[in-house]
Amino acid sequence: MIYHLSMDEKMVMLDGLIVKQAVRDVASKKPELSDQALLYFYSRDFLDLCQRNMIDGNAIIESIKSLVDFPIISRKKIANGIAKVIDDSFLEDTIRKNEEMEGWSVATLKENLAADRLARLEAEALREELRAKIKNLKDKLSR
Repeated sequence: MIYHLSMDEKMVMLDGLIVKQAVRDVASKKPELSDQALLYFYSRDFLDLCQRNMIDGNAIIESIKSLVDFPIISRKKIANGIAKVIDDSFLEDTIRKNEEMEGWSVATLKENLAADRLARLEAEALREELRAKIKNLKDKLSR
């Protein structure tokens, strides 16, 4: 079954992806990227996004403040945990909105969103595998 998201739902998911990427950018090894991402959480854009999605931006900011205190090595893992919480928060909002729509099964929505998440994880795993193969080939060619 194919599920088509409405424009509002697409915006919620896009907002979730923006916040999630900003969290991951805060954990970046690149100081400029990390600083820019950190500034985003204090911007009017972030406050508007939180208000639009009725989420507690202060809770996210507190998590980000804590994240910055950790060494870079630990930041990635913690950032992924924060991203998971953000994912769940935006997913719940999308599901709640769909429960209000007549004729949509929440179970179907969850299945489709889970399948989409799995497809993204699989694609990322394939990219990592290809990167490793390319690195091995370059290593072999440089010998």
